[in-house]
Amino acid sequence: MNFSPTDQTQIFWDRWYSPIYGYFYKRVNNQADVEDLTSSTLTGLLLNPKVLGGQIEKINGYVWKVAHNHLVKYINTKASEPTLVSVEDIENQASWIPPEQEIELSQVYSQNYLKRSQELMECTNNYLEDLIDKKLIYMSMVDDLNSTQIGLELDLKPDTVRQKLRRLITKIRINCLTLWLN
Repeated sequence: MNFSPTDQTQIFWDRWYSPIYGYFYKRVNNQADVEDLTSSTLTGLLLNPKVLGGQIEKINGYVWKVAHNHLVKYINTKASEPTLVSVEDIENQASWIPPEQEIELSQVYSQNYLKRSQELMECTNNYLEDLIDKKLIYMSMVDDLNSTQIGLELDLKPDTVRQKLRRLITKIRINCLTLWLN
């Protein structure tokens, strides 16, 4: 049975449209782009005389390779396109909160932050008052001394200083930061 070129084109289109459409649909979020990619891929395949002429032995692999190449080209062009934002969009986003409420929100956020940081400082200070190694953590965090310098002042080995600091910081994280984050 001999098919005319238009019949071959229709058969090829019917055979490959749904699978290629599904391939692009899973990877592209825009419906119009999926349809454009599918039709441009199939059109490109049909314009190749080897496809309908049966000169390509492994047509399945060839079709999927062409579809993949179209997808890569689409992704690369989308990534290189600058995103244009209209002035109206910027104004709409900026004007959804009245300026007086904006100030109130920032004050609330800063007050909450100050309250939380004060709670953290109180917890840390209370916990450090109970520790014998308060001087050790103070020298490390406030005076910014390294373990060798702290060891010389406190007559400890630098390894011991590092180990004690690590333990202290872990205890503070467990006891104070979990309280602060909750």
